[in-house]
Amino acid sequence: ATITLTEVDNDTDGPNGLPSVNSVVTINGNGTTVQRDDADGTPEFRIFQVQAGGDLTLNGLTVRGGSALGDYLAGSGGGIVNRGTLTLTNSTISGNTADSGGGIRASSRLTLTNSTISGNTAIDH
Repeated sequence: ATITLTEVDNDTDGPNGLPSVNSVVTINGNGTTVQRDDADGTPEFRIFQVQAGGDLTLNGLTVRGGSALGDYLAGSGGGIVNRGTLTLTNSTISGNTADSGGGIRASSRLTLTNSTISGNTAIDH
């Protein structure tokens, strides 16, 4: 399955496609892709934002097409910006763009198990 996001959910530390994670959240994707729509007129936003104290676990999920451009906070982590705890298992982060941390910008705890981070772009001004 593919879940395509078309608009910003919130603006916590820059525009995000999904609600900011500020508690313990586990997503069992079972091969699902979550992506930003690439159609003309779709606003720029990252997919996930994990706040300090938040704990996000992604299992079997692909995150792609996120775009985080702008000032320091808004321009971090095209796919995911992590200021809490992030765990990826059997997941893929690809095709995301940001000023800093094209796929993932992690300033806190990050654990990767059997996961792929590739094909992302970071633009440093």
